[in-house]
Amino acid sequence: NKVMHNIISGTWTTKAQSYIGKTSKILNLVGYLQPYLHKDGLKDAKEDIILLIDYITDVAKGNYTDYNVNRLLIVIAALLYVIDPIDMVPDFIVGGFLDDVTVIGWAITKVAQELEDYKLYRPSNFDYLE
Repeated sequence: NKVMHNIISGTWTTKAQSYIGKTSKILNLVGYLQPYLHKDGLKDAKEDIILLIDYITDVAKGNYTDYNVNRLLIVIAALLYVIDPIDMVPDFIVGGFLDDVTVIGWAITKVAQELEDYKLYRPSNFDYLE
């Protein structure tokens, strides 16, 4: 848990801060993330990644306004980590997505209540990402 906090809180949180309040930047990130939904190494985290994508999309579009900025930073930082091909374990190495799955799991745990609140809000039809 401390390792994950250190990974996310430094560089990735700084990068994530540049996305706050910038709809086009967040939606661009969503575009980069969509191909990752079909990568074999991330299949165990697919539902979690979809939930995080839906969350940041609704925040960016102004559809979901009752969010915590610090929790949003954690989500964006984790998603930025996933799309970086040269992270702690580069994606091109066998098992290279294991760190990505771990970071997503950590983020989901850190923002669990935020996501529960979001799930109460969000519309039921989110099949557009699959």
